[in-house]
Amino acid sequence: MANTITEAIREGEAERKFWNSRWTEFKRDYPDQFVAVKDGIVVATDDDLVGLEFKLHQLDLLLGKDVVSEFIVATPRTLLL
Repeated sequence: MANTITEAIREGEAERKFWNSRWTEFKRDYPDQFVAVKDGIVVATDDDLVGLEFKLHQLDLLLGKDVVSEFIVATPRTLLL
């Protein structure tokens, strides 16, 4: 966990670099799913965020506690807000 703003920025940049470098692979393997990663390893996937949380709970992991998730968009969608 970052102790300074500079460390937090570096961690965020490293996290974004990780996801960007694997986006094509994740889009192929986990289209339209939430992907949870811990220490660079996919630990759970689900097409529903609640389902992902359930799987992480079963593994005794929590989002935000060294586990980061992204939704891998493979199908373009239009949202009306």
